[in-house]
Amino acid sequence: MKNSIIDLNILELDEGRNPFDELAAKLEQLNLKGADPKKKELLEQQILTLEREYQDLQDVDSEKAKILFQACTANIVMLEANEISSFDVIEKNIKGIAGVAFELKHKKKKDVSSLKLTEVLKSKYKDTSSVSISDLFQIYNYTFSTFSDLRNEKEGLEWTLELNFNTSKDDNHKPLEFIHTLIEGLNTIPGTHVTLEDIRIGSIQAKIKAIFDDATSKEEVKEVLETAKKFAKGKLEKEFHEAERASSEAQKNQIESKILEENLSILKSDETKELKKLETESIRYDIEKKKLENERLKIQLFKERKELLKELLADGFITQKDLEILIQGIPFLKIENGKLVAETGTDTLENI
Repeated sequence: MKNSIIDLNILELDEGRNPFDELAAKLEQLNLKGADPKKKELLEQQILTLEREYQDLQDVDSEKAKILFQACTANIVMLEANEISSFDVIEKNIKGIAGVAFELKHKKKKDVSSLKLTEVLKSKYKDTSSVSISDLFQIYNYTFSTFSDLRNEKEGLEWTLELNFNTSKDDNHKPLEFIHTLIEGLNTIPGTHVTLEDIRIGSIQAKIKAIFDDATSKEEVKEVLETAKKFAKGKLEKEFHEAERASSEAQKNQIESKILEENLSILKSDETKELKKLETESIRYDIEKKKLENERLKIQLFKERKELLKELLADGFITQKDLEILIQGIPFLKIENGKLVAETGTDTLENI
């Protein structure tokens, strides 16, 4: 099988073919042979994300889209020829294709001939119309393996959130209000920059981009979203006790009170500085002590505001009758007919 000859036309774009679905089907075949079902599920989600990347490129540059099509098709051919026989190899290859997709989308690469398998193969083997499976495997690895880790660092600090709502025209304001709350709320977390990339009205669909300055801000957002999801689940399933609800209201009032206290403290501190001019060491000591207290208060207020944001997002989740949220193509939350349904993807954002 490894010495089989293939026609290069098999890699060309065919409007009636979906190599992403075919590759997912090949994963199912490997799964039947005893492969890890959890890894299969993760790879299926990655393939789905790749298909979305392909469709996005198809809308703006069909030549770039062909690169992803051909790379995915080549994986199918190599699987059929038993050149690829494990999830680990497929995972590595998918990372390489994802790295190329990232390069094409963000680097605005103009010359794509060096990434298009048919052109690379024809250049290498003098315009031949067919090659061996071994040659395809070798050229594929040479072309794509260097991209496997290309976007790891930057991609890790960049998310795409997809929000799909199913609502009547009269209730369109609810998802629009929630989208606004989500964007504005997450932007209050230091080091987080959230923007609306695209929105379609009808059954409302929105695409949101989140860029993080560092891993810390990303972890803050993860914690906010996961906790908001848990709050929403508790509220939808009516598992919150009245005491917890009362505590939540008290916490909101406490935040407002502490904000007022902070403003008053700052005003008093400014007045003290202006009137007394720090005439003695004891006054300077008191001022420094006050500054430290204010800094501690700011930290505490940030934590409390974050808790309030979780509540606001949870309330936003449960006011939607039908909502699906995907992060990096992986299902995060789904509500149908006002009920939270079991996730088909990851339970948490730990690996995103």
